[in-house]
Amino acid sequence: MGMYDSIFMECKCPYCGETSRMEFQTKDLGRTLYSYEPGNSVSEFTEIFPASTPDNVVRRPLQHLNVNGQCKSAKCQEIADKLWIILQGRPSGFGAIFGAKLKLVNGIISNELFDIDPNDRCTEEYVNAHKNVWEGIYKPRI
Repeated sequence: MGMYDSIFMECKCPYCGETSRMEFQTKDLGRTLYSYEPGNSVSEFTEIFPASTPDNVVRRPLQHLNVNGQCKSAKCQEIADKLWIILQGRPSGFGAIFGAKLKLVNGIISNELFDIDPNDRCTEEYVNAHKNVWEGIYKPRI
């Protein structure tokens, strides 16, 4: 597993609809296990401008962060546990994971997610289609 940084913020889950404080991991910053929140500045980090050439590399401030979030609501944790039993034979320590982009405004972390990309395996339909794998192994958390 590689290093990353975390952003903690309130967010509505694309699976269960609950709003809660979630952790979003990114590899777009220093990858030093540092924690950020909306309002923190990350203006010192840049990206290579897409129009750059090997002979003329142009850097620009980051416009957004690529992030992976996880919802740990009871419903999402149940789905994640069943999914990980299907995939690796034991429950997950993580909730239901989804990708997104987190908007930066002048180098400041906002709380605006866009291009939210839910994992099609983190659904009741998917885990129930594989019920024969997790049935008898899955135990609800208390």
